[in-house]
Amino acid sequence: MKRCAITMNVNKRYRIQSLDIARGLAVLGILLVNMRFYSTSLQAIQWQVELWPSWWDQVVTALLRLFVEGKFLAIFALLFGYGMVMSYQRAIEAGVRFVPMYTRRLLILAVFGLIHGLLVWYGDILLHYALLGFLLLFFRKCAPKTLYTCALLLLASVPALLLLQGNPSADLNSNEEFQAWLEQAIALDTTIYGSGDYRVILQKRVEDWISSTLNQVMFYPQILGLFLLGAGLAKQRILHEVGTTGRSLLRIAAVSGVMGIGITLIPLVWHGTESNGVQEALRVLIGAPAMGLFYLIVLTIALGNKRWQRILRPLGDVGRLALTNYLGQSLLCTLIFYGYGLGWFGKVGPLVGTLIAVVIFGVQLAVSRMWLRRFHMGPLEWLWRTGTYLSAPPMRRADRSITT
Repeated sequence: MKRCAITMNVNKRYRIQSLDIARGLAVLGILLVNMRFYSTSLQAIQWQVELWPSWWDQVVTALLRLFVEGKFLAIFALLFGYGMVMSYQRAIEAGVRFVPMYTRRLLILAVFGLIHGLLVWYGDILLHYALLGFLLLFFRKCAPKTLYTCALLLLASVPALLLLQGNPSADLNSNEEFQAWLEQAIALDTTIYGSGDYRVILQKRVEDWISSTLNQVMFYPQILGLFLLGAGLAKQRILHEVGTTGRSLLRIAAVSGVMGIGITLIPLVWHGTESNGVQEALRVLIGAPAMGLFYLIVLTIALGNKRWQRILRPLGDVGRLALTNYLGQSLLCTLIFYGYGLGWFGKVGPLVGTLIAVVIFGVQLAVSRMWLRRFHMGPLEWLWRTGTYLSAPPMRRADRSITT
């Protein structure tokens, strides 16, 4: 009975509109960034090879780097930590043992991540979230001050290490042998992903998944730091009730906005090839999370206005189906770009890729709205909750009324 009660409460009592809308916005931002990874060689991305020199592609790339890249992944991570605290508080109120329940939740997420990363697209983040979620469990009882302190230490650790390391790619950029190898690697990626069948692409995908996973491990401290920051916000109910936390929201927005915008604009005033590594470390690892927090807080403040609630409400539908939409994006985009689909890999630049992303997200807005008219949650969300609570929640709406 307790499991059934907490499952029902997830749908009714504990839904916070601002969090659903923030998840929906994050799903859009992540898609905009991931389009490059769906359609371009991983080697070209990792070594920052310019494949689309036209001015319109350059403008789109610059805009994505300034306003999108890293910001929405940060929001996703913040919301993951926020959601853990909410789940913990729900479990306490319902008298349910939290650790076994949340362990099941993380294990199911890990399975989703492995299926996604190995069979669909190598750039999965779900497995990493699941693994770090086990570390997050140890912080569930911590006070906000402890969470914030640990978060800041973790967020500062990776930039510090990279700054000490310097910019090793500078020497490789002038190495002719390396440049020849890089050109061949990019051409091979384009051939395999653009014209290979599923079996050939699967082998390459596994190789890129291993490479991507090992690279992602380096940034585990940053991801865990964002989890803890989100958990601290949840402990203080910062995003729960705008009316009672307005001043706190404004202070957080001011600090994160000044920090994020300032660091993001550093490359415009700090020139020189020897400073490129420092710029990237500051922009990606400090500026992007700060901007992500700024976006999240500004969004929450805006939702205190009923007009903005009406405008942004469709994002909440996407956010309620965030897992289904995230994996659906990978499935659809690989069918567009890979050889067993349309084979557009390597043929689409940033401008066209962004337009495709906007169209896909528009479709997801419409489909999510129609789906929620008939069902309480998405199909993958249903599987996730069924395994988490060991009780199947109701799926179909009896009256098929419009969700609000």
